Amino acid sequence: MGDLEEFVKCLLQLNKQLVGIFKTGNAALLKDMNRTIQKMCDIQRKSSEFLLGQVADECKIIGENFNHIVIVMQTNEGETMEESTQKAVNHFLHIINDASVMIAKKFQLV
Repeated sequence: MGDLEEFVKCLLQLNKQLVGIFKTGNAALLKDMNRTIQKMCDIQRKSSEFLLGQVADECKIIGENFNHIVIVMQTNEGETMEESTQKAVNHFLHIINDASVMIAKKFQLV
């Protein structure tokens, strides 16, 4: 499987993970999302595919905002998410979602 196909597979997986988190609020799903994002960003950075070069900014946004989620989650006290933590996480998840939609549009998937 080529870089572009592997990247699109990860993008679809990220979309499913976002839907799952938005539906359930299950923070445990963030671990899978982290692996997907890392794989996407690695593929994008290492690839010589023209189209993958065109989504570098969006990948950077996705990676940076996931890092913000990690930082916010580390400040949460207790096992359940505080309301302020949940709001911050949702904010960053929406930014990640918007960036993934922009990638899908660039690839004419939507």
